[in-house]
Amino acid sequence: MARSQKPVRWWLLFVIIALSILTTVVIWVLDAGYRQDKILGTFMVVIFATFLGILWLLGFSRLSWRIRLIAFATVVFGVFLSANLFQFKGFSGDLTPIFEWRWQEKPSTFRQDPDSTFNTEVSVVDYPQFLGQHWNGVVTGIQLNRDWDAHPRKLVWRQPVGAGWSGFAVVGNSAITQEQEDDWEKVVCYELRTGEIKWSHRDQARYYAPPAGLGPRATPTISGNRVYTVGSTGILNCLDFETGVQLWTTHIFEENEAEPPPWGVSISPLIFDELVVVSPGAKLYQFSRNPTGEFDVSIIWETINLKAKFTNIIYHKGYLYGLDDGIFVA
Repeated sequence: MARSQKPVRWWLLFVIIALSILTTVVIWVLDAGYRQDKILGTFMVVIFATFLGILWLLGFSRLSWRIRLIAFATVVFGVFLSANLFQFKGFSGDLTPIFEWRWQEKPSTFRQDPDSTFNTEVSVVDYPQFLGQHWNGVVTGIQLNRDWDAHPRKLVWRQPVGAGWSGFAVVGNSAITQEQEDDWEKVVCYELRTGEIKWSHRDQARYYAPPAGLGPRATPTISGNRVYTVGSTGILNCLDFETGVQLWTTHIFEENEAEPPPWGVSISPLIFDELVVVSPGAKLYQFSRNPTGEFDVSIIWETINLKAKFTNIIYHKGYLYGLDDGIFVA
């Protein structure tokens, strides 16, 4: 007598799906944690549910082995096809994975007006450092039309740039940022009106770590005719604003036997009076040029209460303000 086929355990698959949906809903409904934590939690739920689904298919479904193998081969083929159709470009600021078509056309250069006008006159609309002239993210002296339906945006120019997380520091017609090109970290000055490259400086350095991504992080700081930058691995540069010529350089971690932060350096140099302040670990240093043309390094002070790993330090009326692992200190 032929042995009867036992019924398929669909209920077990439905339980896996239901619990996965319920867990995801709980993650997003509960008002706890940051958006990044919720996205990371959802990602872990999807991975775990996929693993359980495959385990159910191959070990507990009671489907015939022919159907199991066909279904598993379909899953493997889907993964293979996706890997060849899409390329992983890293994570956004809230840890959302970024995928692009492999044949997606790279950004091209576009300039509405090729004529370049050079103007270094400092004005109230300049943005010479991270968060602007007064470290508050405010630009005064301009008015933007908020009705984009009646006054649609118009593309002025487009310029492909390298990977990175650095913002722009803008003075006059110069917009300066940091970007990655192969194994080189670059400081690039663009013409603000046309997007053309005015000058660039590069150092052999490369930082990449998932999910932190590739490239330098810190926004340059412009002070007078000097540009100060810190690369993702700790290379501190002082460059000429007009030409990009390197005036002096040092490695803030190697020089001071300090440990770099795990996600790369993201703190912009702080300039006030004659001081350049950076934070390699838990120490604040002063860099100044001596009469021989070389630069001196001296410790202003050190503290365990202002390590400032990922947030910028702000100077106001004789005090330095910053975050130490989420605690506001001065």
